[in-house]
Amino acid sequence: MLPASIFPSRLRTVARAGLQRASGLRLALLSALTLAVTLAASVVPARPARSSPSVQRLSLPAPMGEMVRAHLDAVAPAPQPESSNTPSMEAVLNPDGSLWGGLSGSFNASGFEMTYGADGGPRFVPSGSSSPMAGGYASFVNNKPNSTLTSIAVIGSDMYVGGFFTNLGGIAEADYIAKWDGSAWSALGGGAQHWVYALTVSGSDVYVGGDFTSVYSSGTTSVTGTRYIAKWDGSAWSALGGGAQSSVYAIAVSGSDVYVGGVFSSVYSSGTSPVASTNYIAKWDGSAWSALGSGVNNVVNALALGTAEPAPGAVRGDAPAARAAQAAVPALYMGGTFTAAGDGTPMSYFSYYTGPEVLPVELVSFSGTVSGRAAHLLWTTASETNNIGFVVERQTGDAWTDVSAIIAGQGTTTERTDYAYDVTGLTAGRHTFRLRQTDTDGAIHHSASVTIEIGTDGQTLVTVLGNGSRTPKLRIEGSGAVRAEVFDVLGRSVATVFDGLVSGTAEARLPSLSSGSYVVRVTSDGHATSHAVVVQ
Repeated sequence: MLPASIFPSRLRTVARAGLQRASGLRLALLSALTLAVTLAASVVPARPARSSPSVQRLSLPAPMGEMVRAHLDAVAPAPQPESSNTPSMEAVLNPDGSLWGGLSGSFNASGFEMTYGADGGPRFVPSGSSSPMAGGYASFVNNKPNSTLTSIAVIGSDMYVGGFFTNLGGIAEADYIAKWDGSAWSALGGGAQHWVYALTVSGSDVYVGGDFTSVYSSGTTSVTGTRYIAKWDGSAWSALGGGAQSSVYAIAVSGSDVYVGGVFSSVYSSGTSPVASTNYIAKWDGSAWSALGSGVNNVVNALALGTAEPAPGAVRGDAPAARAAQAAVPALYMGGTFTAAGDGTPMSYFSYYTGPEVLPVELVSFSGTVSGRAAHLLWTTASETNNIGFVVERQTGDAWTDVSAIIAGQGTTTERTDYAYDVTGLTAGRHTFRLRQTDTDGAIHHSASVTIEIGTDGQTLVTVLGNGSRTPKLRIEGSGAVRAEVFDVLGRSVATVFDGLVSGTAEARLPSLSSGSYVVRVTSDGHATSHAVVVQ
């Protein structure tokens, strides 16, 4: 699966377009941002910017102080309303309007509207385009959003859309946010109460920010504390503490750490007691909110995780090896209408934060699939800083136990790295895993968790044999009617591998497929499982 970091040639195009729109930016900054998607250095609050994919990587000169100043005389003297903070849809669209395959990240849907292709899948065209809607799924008027799309987040074959629309797909609860699973729309519980501005996916979790004060588990049953920010875990909504005081415009996620920016002046870990200094920007660590420095003095419209050169004396760890490896430090970049940090340090619409609250490893995905009695765990980092490595942990009751030795990290790198680990011999039931990451200075961080389910007695077990080869095949164990279908990364059905009765064990070879990643969906007795397959 490709991360949301764009291929270099496309990335340069996006960065250059963003710089041209922010007309006051100097050409000197172009080289520094060539390999990054530009943040909204100056967007007025009336046109809130949307979410930022957690895989953006930026690099600028060394910070000056903890909440660093990145003025550089690089922006126009007044905000420019048309600048952009996240990759526009145009950066990741094929000529027919479909999204690139293998995407995982968030994209700005401003200026685009949704239609459908002949295969029934969503297509995106510039707003006001005369392109007609194709037949099939699009023939039903409710399948086209009835108002603006603001943001889109993609993970594998699942696509989440947010905006100002209601009843997408004719579903009464698909208000302001909805999911396309490759074949149909569905609601996320009962939807949101009002507009959605920001979407970010991390593993199986979807973080949603916007202008809403409630989300609904179903119907009109609201979830307590979901003011302006909430999390959907695939089956239910949950609050991030007591939420925020006002709208959330941008979200960036790394593991279990969630960074949010917006128009709020405070956030709440619980009840209505505000967390000090959370002015327009804050961090949620999975259990509580905290401030980043002293915040800023005005709206934050965009966020991105990356790295920056360390300030003199800002080396974490005293060991010579640690100091020698300290080529860069984790940084949280931000854009908005602020002109100073909360402590008065001057800024001009664009800055970055390098305090200890920013994780050294930019984890953009962590997922698990089932293969027989094994869990196949996959994770991807967009960048790493002083990373010794990872250990896979499994939850047992209220405790976590190691199920792997240390899996070596990359130390310090700004390149994408893919990891995989199989946990075998699992019993029937649900199993929950997480990653424990260790820095060279001994600091430890944990990822969000992933839960997989091994089939119970009477359910069909599926094992992928030869995964990663040219001709993988399936082993199906069980009894009854079984259907196994192959989908590409856009959720399109490309082949039916098996459709018949099984009594004991059956094997089915996948047809000849182009190299890439696929998902095999197996349905038996009303129970469905999905299995990741890689064809070389």
